[in-house]
Amino acid sequence: MTGDDRSSAGATTGRRGFLKATAALGAGVAGLGSTGTAAAETRDSYTVLHGTEHETTVHYYDSGVEGPTTMVVGGVHGDERAGYRAADEIAKWEVEAGELVVLPRANVAAIADGARPWGDDDLNRQFPPNGADCRSELAHTVWKVVRHHDPDWLFDLHSSRGIYGSGDGGVGQAMFPTWTDPSRSTGENVVRDLNDHFDLSGDMRYRMGNTLDADEPMLVHRVAGVLDRPAFICETTEKADTVEEQVDWHLYSVEHAMRQYGQPRRNESDWSVGSGSDGSGSGSGATTTHGMAVVGTGNETEYAFTVSGGITPGDNVESDTGVENGRAHGSVEWRSDSFEYTGDMETFTVLSGDTNVDIWIDGSKYAASDFPDESSGSGGEESGMAVVGTGDETEYAFTVSGGIVPGDNVESDTEVENGRAHGFVEWRSDSFRFTGEMETFTVLGGDETVDIWIEGSKYAASDFPDESSGSSASATPLHASTVTVDHTWDRYGLDADLSDPVVVADAVSYDSGHPCHARLDDVGGSGFDCRVEEWDYLNGWHPAEAVGSVALDAGSHDIGGLHAAAGRLSVTDGWGWVGLDGFSTAPVVLTTVQTENDGQPVVARTRGPWDNGFDVRLQEEEGLGGHGEETVGYLAVEPGTGSVDGRAVEAGTARANHEWTRVDFETDFADPVFVGGVQSYHSDDPCALRYRNLTGSSVEVLVEEEQSDNSETWHATEDVGYLVVEGGN
Repeated sequence: MTGDDRSSAGATTGRRGFLKATAALGAGVAGLGSTGTAAAETRDSYTVLHGTEHETTVHYYDSGVEGPTTMVVGGVHGDERAGYRAADEIAKWEVEAGELVVLPRANVAAIADGARPWGDDDLNRQFPPNGADCRSELAHTVWKVVRHHDPDWLFDLHSSRGIYGSGDGGVGQAMFPTWTDPSRSTGENVVRDLNDHFDLSGDMRYRMGNTLDADEPMLVHRVAGVLDRPAFICETTEKADTVEEQVDWHLYSVEHAMRQYGQPRRNESDWSVGSGSDGSGSGSGATTTHGMAVVGTGNETEYAFTVSGGITPGDNVESDTGVENGRAHGSVEWRSDSFEYTGDMETFTVLSGDTNVDIWIDGSKYAASDFPDESSGSGGEESGMAVVGTGDETEYAFTVSGGIVPGDNVESDTEVENGRAHGFVEWRSDSFRFTGEMETFTVLGGDETVDIWIEGSKYAASDFPDESSGSSASATPLHASTVTVDHTWDRYGLDADLSDPVVVADAVSYDSGHPCHARLDDVGGSGFDCRVEEWDYLNGWHPAEAVGSVALDAGSHDIGGLHAAAGRLSVTDGWGWVGLDGFSTAPVVLTTVQTENDGQPVVARTRGPWDNGFDVRLQEEEGLGGHGEETVGYLAVEPGTGSVDGRAVEAGTARANHEWTRVDFETDFADPVFVGGVQSYHSDDPCALRYRNLTGSSVEVLVEEEQSDNSETWHATEDVGYLVVEGGN
């Protein structure tokens, strides 16, 4: 990664647990709702490097409730007792949401010796930040554990003989954040409250360290450079009176940060982290504290937000920022303003400047448009609304001229963004609050007799315009077909009139277990050549497989209400950047090599994607490497569902690794054409996507590694993008 502004917020996108619907609905729907049942909690552990001097244990706790994954690492340096002793304690914790993974004693041999060690043998100098191979078997194994669990946040616990900023050359009493937001603002909140709670002052006072920007071969630098996730190196000083003091500081730091991003510890410690108040006495009975940061994007932005409880400004907030009676008013440019608040987020308003300001709450990223504007009350007050199912499942979407806030009873897969909500109901109801005017209501599938209650009045879907009214989506020529392909070249036509087609066709079915992928050539208006390409270390012969193919003309399109972009670029085995416009969230990205300039087997690998683009490179098998220039075609599609000329379309993402994973579709297809691919770079091992058991409602996918360099096929969890189109044209 380079030091640009792109960040991988997909790890936290869509977690809206902090949003609470407080507006009362009409009497006809006030009692409607549903109660979800959480999965059973589990606790487990496993060993790595079994039978060697480095054999150690990984501890794993799953709350059974959707939430972030946190990983804590201790004992990287064997003489830093506070780190591994604190991690030992954290391994016993339970959390209210998400998953907690702890590797408490990463370097057990060094711990047994009570040594660091230094130089080339220093474990924390064996993690290249740019994704190159780790420099020892132990480092490689530690990194594989990280990639396997794919944490949203990571803490690496250490201690130092000295103190950061004191002139003694030490780094103790500091938290060093990665460059990924909201690491620094989260750490600032921890440091402020930790100093207050433990009454630390002078040199012993905690500080925020420099930002870790992937320029050193250290574990957390590699997390920054490869995963682009929030993470910290946490350092205590060994000048403390006791190791127990240092352990307490580590425990407080991790617990405080986890609570900020929505993963409170069950049976929290007596210090009640994050329980600050703005002194206004207006708690509104709320006790949950949320961490928040308003992050500037370069141009000055004047903002204001309101909450139902109290607001506490962070240390980095300018003195002219006003905080009073549950309202904050300030401005940001490049920097960020951090806050803690209680109660519920009510409004966020950009008063002037750049409307693209980023808002981070409890580890999730939002835009100003995701919240009601405080001025909306003058032109249309907040309204309560419920979509009530009548027995058969209904897929719906509606748009408003203001903002939408989902209620507590809304399912987690309901999408709310930019004044549009998209969800499903059957017997239950989905409740919302919105500002502005109701613009459209659309039944996308299922029972059209769904009831819509707004402020106590009942409406039908037909009482509102359909969002497809006036849409030109049906005019978009779109090819989609499943072709039968073996190892020999054959030509396939297009079922749409395309003059400048970009074809994506990567995922191969699983009739044969030989690792392979689809390869294209001679793509044009009359069609494309395609074959199944095995990796070079195999014999090249492969039986017939099914390959889904989708094609659009190069350029920007609306496919069934979903924004899409198709294009090409020339690339080798170095990363190339593809810029995108018009996406408000990270799109689904599918890439396929379109040429055969270099005859060696090759796949296109993607890194990102972000709402403004993605990286792509070519990758040969491990035993070879390098590759001549090829043309790569790409298709980026807004996640969601739609319809083009009566053909259902669905774009989405899932997470998969080396084991078969089932992906359920939101839409029921009669003749699905499935196109999928790996759209992340969580592991640099060459791989491709395979699929099986494709039905109208689901598919199973597998990230398949090649085995030219070794027989091991374990692969870290990757982000998989997919597009499903109704066939039959």
